[in-house]
Amino acid sequence: NLCDVHWQNAKTLNRLWVNGGVASSSNDEKTRSWTPASLFRRRNGKSDALYLLTRAWRKGLISNYDYLLRLNAISGRSFHDPGNYPVMPWVLSNFVSSSVPDLSDERNYRDLTKPMGALNPERLNKFLDKYATLCSVDYAIPPFMYGSHYSNTGGVVLHYLVRKRPFAGLHRQLQGGQFDIPDRLFRSVNQTWEICSRKSATEVKELTPEWYSDSSFLKNDHDFNLGTSVDGSTISDVVLPPWANNDASKFIEVMRNALESDHCSAKLPAWIDLIFG
Repeated sequence: NLCDVHWQNAKTLNRLWVNGGVASSSNDEKTRSWTPASLFRRRNGKSDALYLLTRAWRKGLISNYDYLLRLNAISGRSFHDPGNYPVMPWVLSNFVSSSVPDLSDERNYRDLTKPMGALNPERLNKFLDKYATLCSVDYAIPPFMYGSHYSNTGGVVLHYLVRKRPFAGLHRQLQGGQFDIPDRLFRSVNQTWEICSRKSATEVKELTPEWYSDSSFLKNDHDFNLGTSVDGSTISDVVLPPWANNDASKFIEVMRNALESDHCSAKLPAWIDLIFG
């Protein structure tokens, strides 16, 4: 199982760091010296970081999550730059069931071979029609399909991380000193998935690394006054799928397991090609 391989190697890497780069087997095999940096050591005349990173991932030496983070870094994306923040894929598509989705069932996954704007055929046709219309008229800007981006500062990064500092402050700066209209804030996982995958005429958001690593972005721990929606409900913590049982840590655990699943590992190169070329 590829997921098990990833987790076993993650433990090995951690032990290497702790032991100063010295790896030893549990039996009487010869102890050898090894460090994580050796993944990027020149071998057979090849020292390209991307080549060596991909080779390490294919061998199961790093997890899908770490592989994507390093690809983001190579492409120039950074946690220190909201305008070029690391991007991660939607992997699961089941946010409505009462029980945890079966990660061996591909029906619970998003199609990673298609961009968000192409997941729903009906919506895709509307995008294509819009593009064709813009091509047929004398317009001041080049024709486009979506009108938004899978990852940007205000519409994605500050949208998802509005409950965390310093992103809350940056969000308010962008909105003239106050939080955005309550019904436009990130408030529900399933609602956001539905909007981004099929309902919205413009939204094609992907995710940020926090969706697979940090549950704090789902909780309003700072008690920000995010307002009240039109249905009268107060906006506070993000509404999680039923299968998470209102447990943000469990939600992150399931999301991470999905990201590290065999199904995702097999399809991930297609999504990487879509995003990074």
